[in-house]
Amino acid sequence: MLIDRPSDRRRPRPAPAWQTWRPKEARWTTGAERSTRRPRRPTTSTSERARRVVLLHGSGPGSSAYSNWRLAIPALAAEHRCLAPDLSGFGRTTPDRPPTPDVWRWADEVLALLDALAVERVDVVGNSMGGAVALALAVRAPERVRRIVTMGSVGVPFELTPGLDAVWGYRPSLDAMRDLVRLFAFDPRYAEDDDLVRLRYEGSADPVMAEQYAALFPAPRQRWVDASVIPEASLRTIRAPLLAVHGRDDRVVPLETSDPPHRPRPGQPTRRLPALRPLGPGGAGDRVREPRRLVPPPRPDADRRSR
Repeated sequence: MLIDRPSDRRRPRPAPAWQTWRPKEARWTTGAERSTRRPRRPTTSTSERARRVVLLHGSGPGSSAYSNWRLAIPALAAEHRCLAPDLSGFGRTTPDRPPTPDVWRWADEVLALLDALAVERVDVVGNSMGGAVALALAVRAPERVRRIVTMGSVGVPFELTPGLDAVWGYRPSLDAMRDLVRLFAFDPRYAEDDDLVRLRYEGSADPVMAEQYAALFPAPRQRWVDASVIPEASLRTIRAPLLAVHGRDDRVVPLETSDPPHRPRPGQPTRRLPALRPLGPGGAGDRVREPRRLVPPPRPDADRRSR
């Protein structure tokens, strides 16, 4: 799934399994409705000043670009071009081999997407497992990443929590999803929101998504935490400014995983928000205003290469 801001570019767009959100038409369009010819570089216009921001979803059941970012994208799209792919094994993707958690492979998928769209540099926002993919992307191709925001990110060693074990061991049912929403959200009232629970459940119960998710994180699950670890020496090569956002009472991924000592190289601009107001089950992605503040609009004199 690809979520992109509409523009006045007069060029074809690639679209295998991706989808595009077009706010003016207020609908999702499938790849089959779009051209499959190779994209060219943009030739116009007002949208040229818009910075690209890549939004990477987490690894919860039913996770996809849409489920994680549907509320944040309209606010961000006012000043950014938003690219939100479904990583292989999630959403309606059809991997060419059985999916396994691999942050380096997912980072390569993001790079392939940027190459296909002729996008040179981006800001990257990663939620949970997507945070580790964002960090892997910055290690793999530092010249392509301008700055990073991680939200409740994995990517460093930690002991599997009961909460994360429950998330990765999920099997589709309304009651099980309600329990997960109660686990994700600081405010237990979110678990009483039947529409929210049903939305997440229906995504997780899709036959294709359910089969892929069951294959992604089989027990014992500590190995999948370990597989997401990016070596500290590699983390210290990251030059992009980093903002680590983490819920103080996160019961799935420990707050300590976002401590700055794990992340930066000496002298790297790094900030951590010490605490956030209570969030919903989608984390900061459920807040329309916060992501817009975390990813500021571009300056008029921004380096053209950063777009």
